[in-house]
Amino acid sequence: MNKIILLLMILINSVSFSKYSVENIHKDVDKLFTIVSDTHNVRIGNNIYDLDLKRLLLQTAMIESNLGRDKYNGRIAKTYMQIEEKTAKWYMSQVPELKSYIEEELGRKLVWNKDSDAVFVSYLIYMSKLQQHHSWLNKFRHTNHFKGDVEYYIYKIFYNSLKGASTLNRWNKREIEYYDLKYKS
Repeated sequence: MNKIILLLMILINSVSFSKYSVENIHKDVDKLFTIVSDTHNVRIGNNIYDLDLKRLLLQTAMIESNLGRDKYNGRIAKTYMQIEEKTAKWYMSQVPELKSYIEEELGRKLVWNKDSDAVFVSYLIYMSKLQQHHSWLNKFRHTNHFKGDVEYYIYKIFYNSLKGASTLNRWNKREIEYYDLKYKS
């Protein structure tokens, strides 16, 4: 009887919480950056910074789902990037040419709640927010969230929100975990 209960729990967990492999995430990131540049210039105050988009997206995945290894499909947020439908649809609609270009290069339409599209959709959300809300870069630069780590700052104001639970310490810890994971594979 206990074995049956255990098997049922394992089955329920595997059905309820899909997982997308670390290898697939890396393939998607690599594919994205054959289509678009992996850097973007941002102006914060009087300085121009090179935004490392690959680091930003991988770290977003690390924070949001431990690079797809945590249980991550909830009622509202979907995929290992924790994307919400309203956010995805609105911000993707603000960069139609970029979205069309990526879809053309991929040879398929992007679906906001598919793990296989999560990196591409998150990239479009970031690029759209950088375009639509570029004033936020200066508006929040005097907060304790901008301490020289541009990717964390962009994540915090555009993806997690200033009120979100993620901290620079957690960001740094997850980055160390990522490198441990990457080099153990």
